[in-house]
Amino acid sequence: MGKLVTKKKYSERYDEILDVTINVLANEGYTSLSMRGIADRIGIHLSTLQYYFPTKRDLLKCTIEKSIGTMVRSMDEIALNSSIAPEEVLRKALKVHLKASHDPKIAKLFVALWGMASHDEDVDFLLTEVYKNNCQRYSDLIKKANPRLTKRICDNKAVLILAQLEGLVLFISPEKPFASKARAIEKQLWLSIDTLISNS
Repeated sequence: MGKLVTKKKYSERYDEILDVTINVLANEGYTSLSMRGIADRIGIHLSTLQYYFPTKRDLLKCTIEKSIGTMVRSMDEIALNSSIAPEEVLRKALKVHLKASHDPKIAKLFVALWGMASHDEDVDFLLTEVYKNNCQRYSDLIKKANPRLTKRICDNKAVLILAQLEGLVLFISPEKPFASKARAIEKQLWLSIDTLISNS
C-alpha cells in the first residue's frame, strides 16, 4: 500500500512541475523561466526539482513531450488504422495537428519556445528533434498516400506542409490577428495541401 501511495505522489509532483513550467512559458514567456523560479512557485527546494529533472534541458524536454503528447498519440493511432485509406489517414493526422494550433496554451508555449531556440542550444536541439520526427511522420504518410513520389520529394513536401501548419499558429490561434478568419484560411490550407500531395 505504501509503495502505491509514494508512486502516486511522485506522479502528481512530476505532472505539477510540468504544468507550472508550461503555464510560465505560455503566459509569461521564456525570460521568466528558471529552475529556481519553478521550484519557488511550487513551494519546493531546488534540489527536489532537480530530483525529478536534473537539468533545465531535462525539464524542457519533458515539458515539450507533455504539451504535444496527446496530439502525437492521436496521430500515431490514426496512422496504425489499416481500415482507413492512406489519403484519409494523412488528412485525419493533419486535422489533429491543426486542432492543436487552436489550443491557446500550446500556441503560446511554442511561440515562447521558438524565441528561446534562437539563443538556447538545448531548446534549439529539442525543437529540431520534434520537427524532424514530425517531418518523418508526414513524409511516410505522404508516401503511402501517393506511392509514385520519391522519398526525397515526400520529405520536401512534408517540410512544406509542416511549415504551413506551424506558421498558422502565429495568425489563427486564439487572440491572433486572423483568428476570426481561421475557417476560411484553413480551407485554403487544405487546397494547398491537396495540391502538394497529389502533384509529383
